[in-house]
Amino acid sequence: MPTVPWNPDLVRAAREQHGWTQDQLAEKVGVHRVTIARLETGALRPGIDLFEALAKALKVGVAELLGHRATPRRRPGKGGRKHAQKDA
Repeated sequence: MPTVPWNPDLVRAAREQHGWTQDQLAEKVGVHRVTIARLETGALRPGIDLFEALAKALKVGVAELLGHRATPRRRPGKGGRKHAQKDA
């Protein structure tokens, strides 16, 4: 199974934003505190199931845990360049 590059500091930062200890996050995710500690140090690479559980507990998207920032999608025909009308 291919691995996905990710930054373990993002898990710690998200946990700390909530003011939670590793024990508290572990309880919310359903894993042992050591698992959270290993994630935060980069000693453990989470699978997609753990990424999803972490994202749900931390109220962020999986992409955000991977270090991707959400970018708003443009709707076709909205906010795009306006075309000048030709004079007849």
